[in-house]
Amino acid sequence: MKCLLLLLLTVLASAAHAQVADTWQYRGIHLGTKMTPDQIMHAIGVTQYATNPKEDSIWDPKHADDVKHGIQWAIDKVEFDVGPRCAVTDAQNFDCRDPVANLHPSTPGGDNHGIVMVWVFMKNGVVHSIDLSFDSLLADAFFDVMFRQFGKAGWVQGQGETHIAITDMYDKTSIVVDRRILRKESSKYSVYVTDYDRVFTHYMPMYQGSFEMKVLDQQL
Repeated sequence: MKCLLLLLLTVLASAAHAQVADTWQYRGIHLGTKMTPDQIMHAIGVTQYATNPKEDSIWDPKHADDVKHGIQWAIDKVEFDVGPRCAVTDAQNFDCRDPVANLHPSTPGGDNHGIVMVWVFMKNGVVHSIDLSFDSLLADAFFDVMFRQFGKAGWVQGQGETHIAITDMYDKTSIVVDRRILRKESSKYSVYVTDYDRVFTHYMPMYQGSFEMKVLDQQL
């Protein structure tokens, strides 16, 4: 009976440890772990990607029409056209980005909780940070998933304006939106999220929130 109890306690402790360890990760990409570009891209659902693709400047004449719609629109358009890729300095330092994450659903049912971009940074041989962009109109769904993963307790107000104006670059009209900014920190990691990271619109409304979890610099 004593051996059975010890076994049960060991199993429960292991499960509790796994649950804690699982918090600081996105789709199996854990902060502070070693991964290759292939492993990262596979985890986020990318089957084909470019390595160190040629830089495409928005100031190239071929993008003149895009620039007319706004600098951010042009940047997004170029990113979309290039598609998933990894910028590799060496095996210890690189970043992998999927600017079309909405085309790679996070769940078999196709619900990606509004995520439109995934960007993973490898620094000094370990996953240093994971950045996500998500559709502000789907922020409630994103926050629900975030709170399930990180819990609702322990969040504090992050730095930034809590009420911001989103300006239409065509007619210069603006709307004011309430902005949620939250951060949370452990002994090794931190997470920051806001439901409105974009503060203007251009060719079409593209309100996006941002999320970043990272290894604290003193841990590297």
